[in-house]
Amino acid sequence: MIRFGQLVVRNAQKVKGIEIRRCLSAAPQAKQAEAQPAQSDAEKRPNMSFLTNIFRGQVQPAQVFPYPEALDAEQKEYIAAFVDPVTKFFEEVNDPVKNDVNAAIDEKTTEALWELGAFSLMVPPEYGGLGLNNTQYSRMCDIIGGQDLGLGIFIGAHQSIGFKGIMLYGDQRQKEKYLPMVSTGKTYAAFALTEPSSGSDAGSIRCRAVKSADGKHYILNGSKIWISNGGIADIMTVFAQTEQEDPKTGQKKDKVTAFIVERGFGGVSSGPPENKMGIKCSNTAEVYFEDVKIPIENVLGGEGNGFKVAMNILNNGRFGMAATLSGTMRACIQKAAEHATNRVQFGRKIETYGGIQEKLARMAMHHYVTQSMAYMISGNMDTGSLDYHLEAAISKVFASESAWYVCDEAIQILGGMGFMKDCGLERVMRDLRIFRIFEGTNDILRLFVALTGIQYAGSHLKELQRAFKNPATNMGLIFKEGSRRAIRSIGYGGTDLSSYVAEPLKLSAKQCSECIDLFGQTVESLLIKYGKKIVDEQFLLNRLADAAIDTYAMAVVLSRATRTVRKDLPSAEHEILMTKAWCHEEVNDAVRNDDTSNVDKRTIDSLWDLGLLSVYVPPELGGLGLCNVQSVLMAEISGSYDLALSLLIGAHKSIGTKGILLFGSEQQKRKYLPMLSSGKVFGAFALTEPGTGSDAASIKTKAVLSPCGEHYVLNGSKLWISGGGLSDIFTTFAQVEVTDVRTGEKRNKMTAFIVERSFGGVSTGPPEDKMGLKCSATNELFLDDVKVPVANVLGDVGNGFKIAVNILNSGRYGLGAMLSGTMKTCIEKTANHVHDRVQFKRKLIEFENVQEKLALIATHHYVAQSLTYMVSGNMDKGSVDFHLEAAVSKVFCTEAAWYVCDEAIQLLGGNGFMKSSGLERFLRDIRVFRIFEGANDVLRMFIALTGIQQAGRDLRELQRALQTPLANVGMILAEGKKRIGQSVGAGGTDLSPFVASELQNAAKQCAESIDAFSKTVESLLRIHGKDITERQFQLARVADCAIDIYSMATVLSRATRAVDRRLPSAEQELLMTQIWCREASDRVQQNLKRIHSNRFAVNYQRMATLAKHISTHRTIPFSNPIEID
Repeated sequence: MIRFGQLVVRNAQKVKGIEIRRCLSAAPQAKQAEAQPAQSDAEKRPNMSFLTNIFRGQVQPAQVFPYPEALDAEQKEYIAAFVDPVTKFFEEVNDPVKNDVNAAIDEKTTEALWELGAFSLMVPPEYGGLGLNNTQYSRMCDIIGGQDLGLGIFIGAHQSIGFKGIMLYGDQRQKEKYLPMVSTGKTYAAFALTEPSSGSDAGSIRCRAVKSADGKHYILNGSKIWISNGGIADIMTVFAQTEQEDPKTGQKKDKVTAFIVERGFGGVSSGPPENKMGIKCSNTAEVYFEDVKIPIENVLGGEGNGFKVAMNILNNGRFGMAATLSGTMRACIQKAAEHATNRVQFGRKIETYGGIQEKLARMAMHHYVTQSMAYMISGNMDTGSLDYHLEAAISKVFASESAWYVCDEAIQILGGMGFMKDCGLERVMRDLRIFRIFEGTNDILRLFVALTGIQYAGSHLKELQRAFKNPATNMGLIFKEGSRRAIRSIGYGGTDLSSYVAEPLKLSAKQCSECIDLFGQTVESLLIKYGKKIVDEQFLLNRLADAAIDTYAMAVVLSRATRTVRKDLPSAEHEILMTKAWCHEEVNDAVRNDDTSNVDKRTIDSLWDLGLLSVYVPPELGGLGLCNVQSVLMAEISGSYDLALSLLIGAHKSIGTKGILLFGSEQQKRKYLPMLSSGKVFGAFALTEPGTGSDAASIKTKAVLSPCGEHYVLNGSKLWISGGGLSDIFTTFAQVEVTDVRTGEKRNKMTAFIVERSFGGVSTGPPEDKMGLKCSATNELFLDDVKVPVANVLGDVGNGFKIAVNILNSGRYGLGAMLSGTMKTCIEKTANHVHDRVQFKRKLIEFENVQEKLALIATHHYVAQSLTYMVSGNMDKGSVDFHLEAAVSKVFCTEAAWYVCDEAIQLLGGNGFMKSSGLERFLRDIRVFRIFEGANDVLRMFIALTGIQQAGRDLRELQRALQTPLANVGMILAEGKKRIGQSVGAGGTDLSPFVASELQNAAKQCAESIDAFSKTVESLLRIHGKDITERQFQLARVADCAIDIYSMATVLSRATRAVDRRLPSAEQELLMTQIWCREASDRVQQNLKRIHSNRFAVNYQRMATLAKHISTHRTIPFSNPIEID
């Protein structure tokens, strides 16, 4: 991210004239509350915001160094007294699962919350509240977020935004009347700003308030949408357009005004609760206002000041979101750590694997940064800071995205268990999705951060320009600026944070300092190059915001870790590790089926009648006899409508039946395939067991040959079997005792069996309660003394592992096909929305950041679809070497679909979060695809190690050739010529003959990636030898390089075909291929650098150490900045 600035600096043009106005048409503006100094005074005083000042390449340390100590001993004691009662409430009274299922909170729970004072945490005691300051409030949010986010939103919507306006802007009479009602009077409050046509564009609301003829009240008409607590609130902070007259010009124009509206005024009504993806127990409803009479004394903050009031309410409460999500992340990490500590796979606890260690370490770092930001901002607010709005916006963006990442990774670590409702993480994930949308979407807040910072930097440049116009009276300023620039141009005089940090963090402080200097130079170069037009350069603004977020995050953790070291706290070692690692990383940068959880008989009968459950089976055995490519097209269609139903079909045909097709004897095929094709009998694939997960070879189900030798007796159980409750025929895997014919030694080897439910002893448990794919019956399968005829052994005895792997390998491309269809639907929904939706007086599609998102999701779909058809096409042509490509396809497509659906929801905003959009169902359904049929983490290891094994064979062959050179002159000369040519920049891979002329540059990027990749693999083999299997940090990046290279080659091939055939889509395919090859080749270079770099190796070791600490403690190995647990 920071490196991006270097490119901008190099290409910056000389300044001829610059004028940056406050042009934030695409972002909400942070303005001072009434209690703060007037604007003219604020302009005179220095801006103390650390973040704002780095846009000038300067450091204002007061609000970051040292880390704020906002609580004295008495305040710590006061908040500590609440920790146990609140925790006890969540453990003994609140039931988050019940709240989620009922989409409501029962009266017993709400009564307990009122008694605890949970609805008036920050209200002064004289009005009936607890009188907590911001830091104390953060501690309460931290606890709530770790327990029940839906309940947290219910509480937060009441006090963080519902009546916060009265606290910030209310006059004495308003406070005395309303604050006791919302504190102890059991009266709920709500914040009513958003309207159906406004979304993030708060300034364009249409709700109107007209002053009565006698001037005693306003008449309010209009409606508000997605109002948290809207159905239960009796007091609302409502925003409406009012006609205001300019006292100077007499001109009349509409300006937003804030009102305190009581439901008791009459004319206030609300619609039914919205059916949402998550935070279900928080009431969200549309609110209608019909001729509501509002007394003039209920104007809040002055007539025409409503936009300022709304923005400051949101700005003032954003830190609470970071504190809340800090608690959520802690709970997710604790679940993941407990699982990693106990779960055994491939003979080792999974906590010992580098891949898991990296995940745990990164999750912990994201939590640490989020928590540090939350308490930093609340601490600054409590010590009187006025300049915290940019930092608060950043904390909201960072926390909401980090929490999503942490929960997603926790689910991945838990695997299938994480996908089950019992675990609780699926509820957390659904709840989390809205946090990147409401209270200012992250996309808008990024523009707000970038444009506000740029405006501040631009004002400094204008000041300097004015000084040069009158140099005689401004010599001090000119010499000061000239000296600073001259010294920096020769590498001296830059930012130095070393004096603020502890000794072990000096290097990290230097990294942060360098980023600040480079960031300031980049901002100035952007101003010089674009001037006022920078407001339209959203591609650049987004990246500028990301760089600002990363830089601020580094400074915050440096400050917190320094405080910990200097106070000699027990967590000092852990915090130093996390801070070093973080700084190093950042510098381098179908609704019915879903609701009922089953598929109705009519739908299933139609599937049989259409032949969709027998697409591969030859016609003579009752099937359609489709090839792989034809099957892909069918899967794309079904995946575009209903992933769960598509998976039900796929579980039957792609893995449930596939074993008999691939390995069945003629007798087995003739007996079972007609039943599975047209006999309306479902088949299932039964491999996974409760204790095995991804470690298929360690299954414990046992098959013992009967004394008569006519059958095997099976005992055991299988877990998470797709279609298990519907199926009557199972491809089942069990351990069989096999005697080695050479040595006579007996050992267990996996064997595959065709098991019929009618054999007796076969039963299934109830359907699993899952996050998604609800209509695909997923059950546990129990095998109790099941007699399986010897004739039902599938393949040879002892070959079960090979059979299982081949079934999965041959079907993996099908997952990509389903998800290609899903992505297409997500993109179509998004394209329709951005084309029609107007925000800030422009269609969404006219904004650059929206264009970028739409282009990238379309490109991801193009790549995924290309991979799927490439693999299936090669299989149809008779290829037997498709297993690595199939694994690459599965990993890429499942991750691309998650990205595409997630971005589609973000672009649709609140509409995307509602169930009616259909996207929340897709998101829940997609999540398990990265887990089942080979978890993506395991497949990455498979890709890397299989490829490295083949490269090792080639290297050994060359070594053998060199031992007898006379007999191998041809091979030695060919290899020598190739290496000499490559060493001087010639003779490398050349893809140019294979691609269209328009793609020559993209082909060169791919070819260079191939050459660099192969050299890296060879160097890894030479350095690590057989020990490479333990280098999972590096292997994961080897796999990512392989995925990117193969995807580049695939789209180059497909786009060339489109050009050669002059297809109508050729222009679009060229664009997407060029975009992808640029992005992918950059990632390859980045990953190769990480593989080779000793600095990154050291950072991985920090992560491994941190992960071990987390596993040992089974939770985050540190407290919070106020040291109150």
